[in-house]
Amino acid sequence: MSLFWKSISRSTVRHAVPNASRWMSSSGTTVRAWTKEEDHMLLQLRELGVPYKQIADRLGRSYPAVGSRAHDLRRSAQRSKRHHSCDTQKSWSEEETSTLKNLRAEGKRWKEIASVLGRSVPSVFTAFERRVGRKGLCLADSSRTTEDDAKLMAMRTSGSSLLDARVPRPAPSWLFTKEEDELLLRLKVDEKKSWHQIHQAFKGSRGLLALEGRFTNLQTKTLSDRLPRHREPWTENDIAKLRQLVDSSTPRKSIALQLGRSFSAVRRAIETHVVKEGRSSAVPWSPEEDAILLHHRRDLHKSFPEIAADVGRTASACFLRYSKVLRYRFPESPGESTGNNEHVALNDKSTTLDKSGS
Repeated sequence: MSLFWKSISRSTVRHAVPNASRWMSSSGTTVRAWTKEEDHMLLQLRELGVPYKQIADRLGRSYPAVGSRAHDLRRSAQRSKRHHSCDTQKSWSEEETSTLKNLRAEGKRWKEIASVLGRSVPSVFTAFERRVGRKGLCLADSSRTTEDDAKLMAMRTSGSSLLDARVPRPAPSWLFTKEEDELLLRLKVDEKKSWHQIHQAFKGSRGLLALEGRFTNLQTKTLSDRLPRHREPWTENDIAKLRQLVDSSTPRKSIALQLGRSFSAVRRAIETHVVKEGRSSAVPWSPEEDAILLHHRRDLHKSFPEIAADVGRTASACFLRYSKVLRYRFPESPGESTGNNEHVALNDKSTTLDKSGS
């Protein structure tokens, strides 16, 4: 019996127990139906804050039956209220639709448009998506005029090709113009403005992430005189400079600016030319190197690039060796755990460490 009750979910039990009084009573007979007077009294008593047990005693009903009936009455009231609000919803006129279209084309926000039209923000947004949408904006913002069409027909009758007869179109709105690039560089480089102030200067036409990404691309162009999105093969000089910058713990964003590459290209190059090649040509650490690394890190408190110059390894290799292996093999206090390397013999390495410390 216990296995049967464990297999039943809590939600099933929660809904079945209050509704059980509807289907059968203690004697197995059908429960009498609820009258309007009982429903009215139940709602009034619940509004006054009377507990369900007292209401059940007054109505001569069981406690689960009263709770279930109150729940059903609340649900029915919510449904009727929802249907009434849908029936009394005001339909959109052509004037409101045109006003919505014009205000949105001017760059107004949904909240401002809703205050002008006297509607809610969700209704304005839904009406725009259903009645106007992107197609309506594209047709309204089309830059082709009757003069362009007449010029196109004249050039076609004179025998010109389609390439000669094409009408120049403005640049897409997601591309930065030359004026926007100059404004961005002047605000960030010359006037030292914050990104929030620059975002306000653009009057919300550009997002913060778009402005930061465009500024990074402009910096890369000015440092390398080439586009960062242009893929060029990595030369030996580029790889050597990349390894030098990685060993000196230079941030990847600064490496991308100095090499004139994108951030993703630098990340892939580090994984290909630095990490993988370092794994394939890795030389096992000797006990003397471990002792020097521990002594310089714990006793002298040197940084990993300085230790890498003394040991003859990279800074990342020293960091990984110390953080993943040595700090567990040789804990600073006797209470620390030695990790998963307790099976390694520590006698030889501990004697080497004592000699180097003395």
